[in-house]
Amino acid sequence: MPSSHCLPQIKLKTRTLTQLVLLTLGWTSTTYAQTAAFTDHFTHGIDTLRWMMPTRAWGGDNGGVNTHNVVWQGSKIPEVKLNAQGDNYQGPMLQNANRLTRVGAALVTQQSLEPGTVQVCARLPQALGVASAFWLYDYHTTGTDTWVNEIDWETPTDWHQGGAISYDFARANSWGGQIPGDDDGYSGRVDLKAANGGINPSADGQYHLYSITWRARKTDSMGHITPGYISWGFASSCQAVPQEVHRYNGKAQGIDNVPIRPMALWLGLWFPAASYQSYVGWAGNPDFTETALAIRFVTYTPAVENER
Repeated sequence: MPSSHCLPQIKLKTRTLTQLVLLTLGWTSTTYAQTAAFTDHFTHGIDTLRWMMPTRAWGGDNGGVNTHNVVWQGSKIPEVKLNAQGDNYQGPMLQNANRLTRVGAALVTQQSLEPGTVQVCARLPQALGVASAFWLYDYHTTGTDTWVNEIDWETPTDWHQGGAISYDFARANSWGGQIPGDDDGYSGRVDLKAANGGINPSADGQYHLYSITWRARKTDSMGHITPGYISWGFASSCQAVPQEVHRYNGKAQGIDNVPIRPMALWLGLWFPAASYQSYVGWAGNPDFTETALAIRFVTYTPAVENER
């Protein structure tokens, strides 16, 4: 997600400034939260011991996300629908909403996750103006400073500033949480159409697999440093193995944009509405009534080096 959001603080043990400085120099002793792998097919509904369904806002002129836009469907193949109301919506206002339009939905894990791999099987909406996003996120403060650790998959967007906005393209973003603020993140682009065999992944109406693999910088007992990295993956079928479509390599020393703290996993359909060129936001104009992002399953596998 863009660096301007203001999301809930995940309650974890806060690092001191000294610890953060040491991390940038290669010191990577870390205490994480979630250590067990999981796979969730939402077979019997949404497990509220694992997931939260927040109601809150960020990202400009929008109504944020709303609990009541998260819907489980227990059909032949169960799934979760994250619904959204665009600018043409004229139905009833959602409970606890502060406006009628530009209201989305999100699921977020109750626990933060160690470095590892997350995979999301999802079917994208076709409407522009609303972003389908899968992201890892931690926001915390020390004194007057804020620190952001984050990794994003987000679509639709443009390939370059001034280009057409489309589901052909996705954003691959990260913030390393190693300096205060959120102005110095990394932002890349992914050609999703090319990764999907030349077919727009929204237009084909199919479920696709999106993955994020994250490894933090690591120092072994001999003092050897292995830089961290982030790999974004995609597969046209949710039964296939995702292939890397974008990568960010961290540094052995100094500051980079590979996160250093555990992060909660968010799945969301939300409205970037902070103005972007001639558009409402970088996902385009929300000139639609209603749409939905469908989630079939989510998996998380911690990295082997996290094992105690």
